[in-house]
Amino acid sequence: MTTSEPAYSQTEPIFFHSIRIERFRGFNKSQEIPLDASAVVISGANGLGKTSLFDAIQWLVLGRIERLEKLRFRQNEEHIVNRYAPAGSLARVEAKLKGASSGNWATVIRSGNYRSSTLEVKLNGEVKVGKAAERWLRTELGAYTLEEDVFKQSFMSTALLQQDLVREFLSSYTHAQRFEILSRLLGLSTIDEFVDKLADSEQRIGERLKVAHTELAEAEKATQELERDLKESSLRIETAPILVDATRALEDKTTELGFDFLLESGQDSADLRLKSILRDATQYRSLLKRLDELTEITRLHFDKKPSVTLTEIEEHVSKIQQELETEKSLLKDDLAEEQRLQAALNKIKSRTDNLRQLAIAAIPILSEQCPVCSQKIDTERVRNYLQSLLSEQPNLLKAQAAHEKIQKSIAERQRKISQIEVKHGEIIASMQSVESWQVRANSLFNELRELGQSLKKIGFQEAMLEFTSIVERLPLIREWSLKCSTELQTVQELAERAVAAQSVSEESSRFQRIKSEQTYLLQKYDEKHRALEKVKEAHNKRKRLVELARTKSTEVVKEAFDELEPLTQDLFYRLAPHPTFTRLSFSHEVYRRRGSSIP
Repeated sequence: MTTSEPAYSQTEPIFFHSIRIERFRGFNKSQEIPLDASAVVISGANGLGKTSLFDAIQWLVLGRIERLEKLRFRQNEEHIVNRYAPAGSLARVEAKLKGASSGNWATVIRSGNYRSSTLEVKLNGEVKVGKAAERWLRTELGAYTLEEDVFKQSFMSTALLQQDLVREFLSSYTHAQRFEILSRLLGLSTIDEFVDKLADSEQRIGERLKVAHTELAEAEKATQELERDLKESSLRIETAPILVDATRALEDKTTELGFDFLLESGQDSADLRLKSILRDATQYRSLLKRLDELTEITRLHFDKKPSVTLTEIEEHVSKIQQELETEKSLLKDDLAEEQRLQAALNKIKSRTDNLRQLAIAAIPILSEQCPVCSQKIDTERVRNYLQSLLSEQPNLLKAQAAHEKIQKSIAERQRKISQIEVKHGEIIASMQSVESWQVRANSLFNELRELGQSLKKIGFQEAMLEFTSIVERLPLIREWSLKCSTELQTVQELAERAVAAQSVSEESSRFQRIKSEQTYLLQKYDEKHRALEKVKEAHNKRKRLVELARTKSTEVVKEAFDELEPLTQDLFYRLAPHPTFTRLSFSHEVYRRRGSSIP
């Protein structure tokens, strides 16, 4: 064992100086193993810890032992901490190693169990923990990528070779993955990097080729659009009328049709004057179109005119309201009379009931002498009188008849009031409908009047608009509107011809401008076409170069592997990863533009 600063050869640098294992797998007590030599041979019988040593290195670097995780029967089965370690103990693996990139010596410690572990790096008095320590370790071990899965595959296929890993390498890896690993094992990764860089450059040229295609297509589209504009401009120039003739025809027709005011534009420029005439004619035609629509809407609205006037309905409503008030007043009197008769009836009923009770009590005890004054009485006459008290009394019958009569009168009065109220509601709804119709009619009439004011210059007569006779005048208004619109269309077409004739000089300038732009775009199109051909040629050459480089790379791997095949056979025989096959060889070829190694 050595405790001093590790020594290392200048020509063959040592990465691992020593490793200390404690409570990990087959190691319970702490044990340090020196590794500071160019070659270290581990020898011993089964069960002495050879596999645990390599598992310790794997756990230290990767933080897991995937081979053992696959063999567990239960997810919570402990496979990291030694089974004889005290309960709650953590496994610990500590190594002293030299970084490949920095050349600094450091102490790397991993502790934990099957659930989790923590990596710690002590370097020049500084301590890194967790992810920072993981990144440092991967970098210093010479990893070309910090991606966890890629680093794990690289480490397990180049640093540690175990029986089950060799079996997985032969049965599970793709041909391209095997080729990549064998290339690194043979020290030919520089060739692979060169080929990869060539492939990256081919991809970049391919992207440039796509951009060139896109730019060429855009230039072609712009050229075609410009060619179309050029043809349209040329056609407008060829078909444009002579300005003098077009202007004279416009002025003559406008005067003939009585639209002289259109010629009185205050514009100084002849071009602006013609455009003003065209604008005004178009605007008046738009107003006439609205007039035609409005007359039709008005006609349809007057077709739905109510059969009664609002005044007639209001008079009717007034009569119904008076009748309703009269009936309610009479009902009020009847209700008061009913209360009076009810009180009188109750009084008569109360008196009659008292006399009946007296008769009922007196008849059984009736005798020839008065029980009060002892005088002799006519028993038969008294009995008959008492008997008469037990029958219906005329006053009671009369009161009941009067009360029933007033109740019938009240019911009839209420029914009549209800009928009047229904009729009142109907006439109110009818009045609202008439009012709504009248409001809409007024709105249409006002809009017609406003349009009439706007069309006054072209001959619209206010006499055409009288509300009382608007229905009869609507056909005349539409007829006048159609006539004016037709005449203005003629003026509009002549104005368009005059404006077109006026714009010939402008169109000629535009034609020349388009012509110059077309020449420029055609030059650009030719330049982009030539650039596309150059990029296409460069892409084809680079593509061919990549194919040749892959072929040569595969040949180099094959030659290097053939030289080492005896050693490979010996390793394969000793590891014995397959129960049947004892010899191993590879065929190396290019498949789908990638190197492939097929066992």
